[in-house]
Amino acid sequence: MKQLISLSNCSGRHEPGYARSDWLQPLLARHRLDGIEIQLGTAWQAGWPSPQWVYGAALAPGECWLDFWRQDQQALLSRFGSEENIKAYYGGLTRDEWLEGCRQQINAARAAGARYLVFPVGEVKPWEAYTWQFGTTDEEVVTAAVEVINELVACIPDDMALLFENQWFPGLRLQDKPTVLRLIRGVRHPNIGIMLNTGHLLNTNHHLKTEVEGVEYILAVLRKLRLYREDIRGLRLNCSLSGEYVLRRQRQIAGGNLRAEEWPEYRLRIDEQQPFRVPAVKRIVYEVRPEVLVHHFRSEPFNDNWERKIRRQQEALLRPAERRRQLNKPVRTVNKKPER
Repeated sequence: MKQLISLSNCSGRHEPGYARSDWLQPLLARHRLDGIEIQLGTAWQAGWPSPQWVYGAALAPGECWLDFWRQDQQALLSRFGSEENIKAYYGGLTRDEWLEGCRQQINAARAAGARYLVFPVGEVKPWEAYTWQFGTTDEEVVTAAVEVINELVACIPDDMALLFENQWFPGLRLQDKPTVLRLIRGVRHPNIGIMLNTGHLLNTNHHLKTEVEGVEYILAVLRKLRLYREDIRGLRLNCSLSGEYVLRRQRQIAGGNLRAEEWPEYRLRIDEQQPFRVPAVKRIVYEVRPEVLVHHFRSEPFNDNWERKIRRQQEALLRPAERRRQLNKPVRTVNKKPER
């Protein structure tokens, strides 16, 4: 099993010094990590990071694409107001133009040396993320996603794995077996699997209070769907126990008490991306036996707290004897942020 961290290489999302490689190798060495999973976007930076560190790549087709794929002009104009705004958001007005943007991301992943691709399978409009009132179903999203992916597989080599990431909104929510099978059996690529995002799965249950309860819930879902190592090839490991917060905010939204300026924070609080701290998390790893385990937190590579998250989650994964040895080690401080 390879252990990775996820990082973004989108321009504009990081501070000066990020694109220098001198901080990355020591970080990987400190935590005995095998490399990184790079998160690509339309503004990706060619040449960073070096292919020697890249093991996988996550595509960013967008979370709100279904109306565009259906070419529902009424819905699109209602949301964006004009064709110019539609074009600015999707990179064009036709399916082919949007698909070309996806192909460019795939080509960027290949150029970066990625051995697998992560394709998020979900659809949510901005207001739906706040109201939790979704306008589509898992089946509709997965059916359309299969159409999209099959338009892209021609530029994905057979030796590059294509892994489908679950979401907490309509799509691959891992709530029923037929929807999962529709995706796996519908995509025409010989090298596919699931990238299980544990935080996203936890977000589908608002009644979880503790990490142990979260672990039990994840294992129950996998056993119910009979998803094991032959299906789940990767783990994006992180913890999100935001259910109590979401339910409280839902009551505020229903009462009209959530101000518009609070919405961005609300969205971030839904998907917390915190580290697991309890040893029980090992049970997920033992059950799945993934090929890759990605420590998936928001990219803050010059923030002490970000590296602390990596360390804490790795400590939770240690066997008891390893944990005792780790506790006896002196604490090492994070390298200072590179100067401009």
